[in-house]
Amino acid sequence: MAESWCKELWKKNVAYLGDRPAVIDRGRRLTHAELASRANRLYWALRSRGLEKGERVAILAYNCAEYLEWMQACEKGGFVGVPVNWRLSADNVAFVLDNSESKILLLHEDFVEPVSSIRPQLRNLEHLLVFDATSPPAIGEAYEEALATADSREPEVQMEDEDPAYIIYSSGTTGRPKGVVFTHHMQLESAKAHVTELGLTPQDVALVVMPLFHSGGHATASAIAYVGGINVLLPRFEARTVLEVLEQERVTFVQVVPTMIAALLEQPDLHRYRLDNLKTIQYVGAPMPQSLLEKAARFFGAHRFIQNYGLTENGPLVSTLSREDHLAGLREGASETARKRLGSVGRPHYGLWVRIVDDRGNELPRNTIGEIAVRAETTTPGYWKQQELTRKKIRDGWLFTGDIGLMDQDGYLYLVDRKDDMIVTGGENVYPSYVENVLCRHPAVKEAAVVGLPDEKWGEMVTAAVALWPETVATEEELLEHCKPHLAGYERPKRVVILQELPKSPTGKILRREVRRRLQEKAR
Repeated sequence: MAESWCKELWKKNVAYLGDRPAVIDRGRRLTHAELASRANRLYWALRSRGLEKGERVAILAYNCAEYLEWMQACEKGGFVGVPVNWRLSADNVAFVLDNSESKILLLHEDFVEPVSSIRPQLRNLEHLLVFDATSPPAIGEAYEEALATADSREPEVQMEDEDPAYIIYSSGTTGRPKGVVFTHHMQLESAKAHVTELGLTPQDVALVVMPLFHSGGHATASAIAYVGGINVLLPRFEARTVLEVLEQERVTFVQVVPTMIAALLEQPDLHRYRLDNLKTIQYVGAPMPQSLLEKAARFFGAHRFIQNYGLTENGPLVSTLSREDHLAGLREGASETARKRLGSVGRPHYGLWVRIVDDRGNELPRNTIGEIAVRAETTTPGYWKQQELTRKKIRDGWLFTGDIGLMDQDGYLYLVDRKDDMIVTGGENVYPSYVENVLCRHPAVKEAAVVGLPDEKWGEMVTAAVALWPETVATEEELLEHCKPHLAGYERPKRVVILQELPKSPTGKILRREVRRRLQEKAR
């Protein structure tokens, strides 16, 4: 095993780019040298409170400069970082902290009250460091006071590539959250993939609005930090604020999900913002409905778009639909092949193999639907404290993603759906994303979610929920009629419910399970 290089990249930035900005956090600006000094102080503050190499230190916070200080302290000091999803219930927050055996928790002042309520359940937690507090914290210690009395010299800790660097937990929408282990090697290879596929440079200014507890936000911020660019952090997505920051900070790169793009396009004064510096809009989480992509390209320009597919267990990047693919598919007179590729998630990134397999793990021919399996240097070694799940999901070096898709003859990967989301109605398989794409072709439909509701006759009844663009009108009957030419009888929704807004995760992904719950309540 070789020694980890992640910590060297942080040091490199100080040596060569020390006086340049590294972080912009709502008016706070830190250079690479200042960020490193504060991260070093955090390392020694944690060490003085008994934290040893390999032990876990968690953070519960919005996107902020302290997040990057924590990341750097973990990677240079050999601690294992545990980012906690602030949208989780208090019960699941307690589970993550207890399951990871985190000894120290860094937390934003906003979360002091919920953490206080679960404090008796946290058997391993010994210290809490609270930041952004306007007065002495009700529990724990003040973060800034801990840093003020700590040393600023560089940690000298020997680490190996295969040592754990992070445990990133799933959102817990099905049962308890699952901890995905990131090694230092996996962390570094993931950053390399992002730098290569997205063309990141030290001149990039990245707006990080995806939450840093999520693998997508985590990977983007890491890649930008490693190349010596600037991370501009926002605590949460708000369309107007995003547009203002894009303009004011001359942002060159932003990562979003399709629902965020839709929210930006809804802004009535969108045209007044100057976005001349914006080079790349990376969209993740799901392929963008073609009607939305075309609308976005008309305003932002097709040349700015790159799509990535991935999952936490792979660090997360798997494939890229390139800038060139968007230009080819969105230009006037585009070929049928080029337009079709806009519905794909692109080709596998360098250094990664993808194959489509059947239920027994056998590789299937091109253009055949099956489960997506990947093998890469960015693949997790497994799930924290879940050996059985690890053996089930990672076999012979291949990660079985649980995503259903196909690969065409040119190597483009198409997502069909999550294995767990497939609807079985009257013995026929229905893939919700396919039906959702048809609904989104209607000019009034902004977004759609399709689920199966229990039905005595069919087993499951295909049911849709949609949200409409502002100042548009559509009826259930009109939307059902719209589906007829494009879907087989068994695929068509039997009911369409129009909602003001569809429920979403912190990263902006539509939550089908929450949609199902709401529709079941309406059906009672």
